Amino acid sequence: MAFTQDFFTSRRNFDDGNTRIGDLDRIWYDSITKTLRISDGVTPGGVIIYPDEIIVGDIVISGADRSTDPKFLVANGGIYLQSEYPELFAVLGLPSYSPNTLMDTPALIPPGAANGAAMSSDGTYFAVATGAPPFVTIYKLTAGIYVKLADPAILPPGAASTNGTSMSGDGVYLTVGTGAPLYITNYQRTGDEFVKLDAPATSPPAAAAATAYSDDGAYMAVTYGAPPYVTIYNNVAGTYTALTTPATTPPGAASGVAFDGDGTYMVALYGPPPYLTIYKRTGSTYTALPTPSVVPTGAPSGASFTSDGVYLAVSHPAIPYLTIYKRDGDVFTQIANPTDMPSAAPAGVAFTADGQFMSVIYGAPPFFNFYKKDGDTFTLQPTVASPPTGAATTFALARGGLYVGLVNAPPPYMSSYAAVAPFDTATEFLLPNPTSLNSADSPITVTNYIKARS
Repeated sequence: MAFTQDFFTSRRNFDDGNTRIGDLDRIWYDSITKTLRISDGVTPGGVIIYPDEIIVGDIVISGADRSTDPKFLVANGGIYLQSEYPELFAVLGLPSYSPNTLMDTPALIPPGAANGAAMSSDGTYFAVATGAPPFVTIYKLTAGIYVKLADPAILPPGAASTNGTSMSGDGVYLTVGTGAPLYITNYQRTGDEFVKLDAPATSPPAAAAATAYSDDGAYMAVTYGAPPYVTIYNNVAGTYTALTTPATTPPGAASGVAFDGDGTYMVALYGPPPYLTIYKRTGSTYTALPTPSVVPTGAPSGASFTSDGVYLAVSHPAIPYLTIYKRDGDVFTQIANPTDMPSAAPAGVAFTADGQFMSVIYGAPPFFNFYKKDGDTFTLQPTVASPPTGAATTFALARGGLYVGLVNAPPPYMSSYAAVAPFDTATEFLLPNPTSLNSADSPITVTNYIKARS
């Protein structure tokens, strides 16, 4: 029958707390193992009492030694087999790592100093734009190495613009902006062949400064130095149709542009204050939103949205180097910058699609960093073991987060990094390693455990 237990405690000066049987349903505290126990009438030491709400994956902080309990593991960052603890692996999954390992240099490198980069979301395709023919060199990730593909049959008409190269998330569409008319060259990939598409009916009126795609490839924008400073295209099966110019255009020469995942939000960057204009798309019309109450401290060098358009990061050469916004409805509000900021003026910033990682490139060693986002907090990740030998002109971050490619002037003109886990992700998984609560003043020593089995 059900009952309640009233506690009237008394001390027994015996050290049998983990061996006594006691009366059925008697509860006692064992000072050796620091556990509460209840007698089932037969088990020596009774049954350790755990709250019913402890489930697989929960962290338990305990002064008791639970290392012999098959239901618990010490939460110390250890590596275990997925097959040994399937319940726990189902809860924890695999952690994400930012690109941290330098990849081998391709056998065929670009022909000269590189000033543009674009990458598909999964990192399979990587385009490097240059000032020397063929003006764009395209690579495919093959067995962990970027292998150069055949050059397009029709090349861009001239040197690629810095930040003028962009690619759709699926790697099907590629745009190279140039200083020579028609200022943009669009390609469509079939298999591993990039074929030049017909020029849009409406071309930009001046040299392309920057181009960008929405992740889904449905929208592409070009910025330049003459009015109206930005042209936005709707891409349908390789046909690029210029949309109506927004009623509010940038107030001066535009140097950058970025979209969110489906092209709902777009930002144009330019030199005069307020340095940026954020647009929202309704149907096929882009309308300027109110300027954020806090704007960057100088002309931006880059911008990036998370795929859902909730976060927008803007890099700029003036301290504090970054301005990060969070969207609520259609209002973008500045949030706190990372505690550890870049050590020099950044040349660009990029989010992974899910916003878990943000990368910044700048002109001082180690030349680029990753930050991991937890809520609105950005934490600097460890510096890569083999940083680039010099500052990157620009870079491309695979939106899936597994690869990043940096391009610059000194040979080999490019460097690529892959996200590599410190264990076999096919068969193993990693336990969490929460901060220990022990200190010199702690009256007892406690250990972090994780519930591993039901």
